[in-house]
Amino acid sequence: MSIKSKIKKYSARLDRITERLIDEDSSNVELYKNFLNYVSNNLGHTYYPITKLLTAAECQNANEALDVANYFSLGEEPLLVVTFCYFDFDGTDIKIDRDCFIESLTNGTPPIEEDTGNPIQHFNPSRLGFYCNLVSE
Repeated sequence: MSIKSKIKKYSARLDRITERLIDEDSSNVELYKNFLNYVSNNLGHTYYPITKLLTAAECQNANEALDVANYFSLGEEPLLVVTFCYFDFDGTDIKIDRDCFIESLTNGTPPIEEDTGNPIQHFNPSRLGFYCNLVSE
């Protein structure tokens, strides 16, 4: 399925959700719509680090950006592929899985490197992060 088709499908789904949430907080839905509008207007842009997600979805913080990334990366036809990582002191991005990322954020425990299976040495929680790429057509 093409990116444009996925955007159209997600937009229709969000419209239905908005109708159901008429009297409730739909702020997350607005973030999702903002992101879809941004992607629609910038189809050549495929890489979305946290800073770009904040701008594209008009998020107020990294937690909202993570919510946007999760919404568009889960399910049968995801729009985004999320890569969770630890930005090491030497400038390398060490890949970690989603569960390790969340556990490290929650408990402050060092995540496990995907490639080696070892805990990250000299762990600093502020160096946890993620980035997204649009799913290839």
